Amino acid sequence: MEKLSYVYINKELHPILGYSSRQIKAMDYMESQKLICVDDLPSIEEYLRSFQESGNEDVREVEFRVKNIHGQWWWVKARGKVFKRNAGGKVTQIISIIQDWSQKKEAEEKKQENEFMQALLQKKDEFMSVASHELKTPITTIKASLQVLQRQVERQVDESILLVFIKRAILQINKLSTLIGDLMDNTKIQSGKLRLDISSCTMDEIIADSILHGFNLENIIIENTVTEPVEVDRIRIEQVLTNYISNAIKYSPGSDKILLRVNTEGDSVKVSVRDFGIGIAREKTPYVFDRFFRVNEASTQFSGLGLGLYISAEIINLHQGRYGVESEEGKGSTFWFSVPFKHQPTNESSM
Repeated sequence: MEKLSYVYINKELHPILGYSSRQIKAMDYMESQKLICVDDLPSIEEYLRSFQESGNEDVREVEFRVKNIHGQWWWVKARGKVFKRNAGGKVTQIISIIQDWSQKKEAEEKKQENEFMQALLQKKDEFMSVASHELKTPITTIKASLQVLQRQVERQVDESILLVFIKRAILQINKLSTLIGDLMDNTKIQSGKLRLDISSCTMDEIIADSILHGFNLENIIIENTVTEPVEVDRIRIEQVLTNYISNAIKYSPGSDKILLRVNTEGDSVKVSVRDFGIGIAREKTPYVFDRFFRVNEASTQFSGLGLGLYISAEIINLHQGRYGVESEEGKGSTFWFSVPFKHQPTNESSM
């Protein structure tokens, strides 16, 4: 089919295109291509090529958009088969029936849109349920601690006992603050308003500040550090590292150590946090940085909104860095990120 031409045009195509049979027959293939949406041309080419490999009774189909004489786009569907071959068996003619497919495509698009909206609403309901539970838990604990504390004060109990309930309330307030912070950061990301405040510091300083967030220093083993200054948003990178360490502790309750390593990779600094906990199933690792993803959604043992790693990934993206995870179920995970030593401002990261 080196030189394509039209021998007969089915009548259904006339009102769609607005061209007469004579006008269409006068077009060569190159001219008719101008009536086809450029995004659909590869499908048309593949449709035509497929006849060289098909049998005489095989039916080929393709859906594409055509522009009528008034400049309007219509979806059509072509169903064709081999009509004639030359003496060598090469296809010289095909016969194709073209149907108006616009209503069908419109119905399909509406169905897909409805399905998408239903899935979105279901996700929203699931998130609201999780968020309500996660926010209610620390509030309930704070309220209980303060009620006990009130009774103890009224009884003039020893201060050391009062201190236990004060610490318990503060711990839950910190947890509540983190949850609210994640919700606010998520809103900023969705609206494109998450910004960086770049300064020069060392990763050692960030690690020191991160570990001070109530972590047990005996469980965190720092294998290597890099003293070269790096240009980052110190608070945000600390947020990422704190999230990595918190997850490592959360998902390895039976382990007594977490390994933290910093090293240089070209013009970037790489930080990795390794735990020896439950690990992540291979099929789930591509999704751990997705919004609202939770490693074990059915379990109440591991709390969280599923936003921490998503926010961490967005922060690293703003730094033009990279991130990832290596994990083996039952043996633990290694979460890592790397950021360039020199920050290159962009519209998204500059104030």
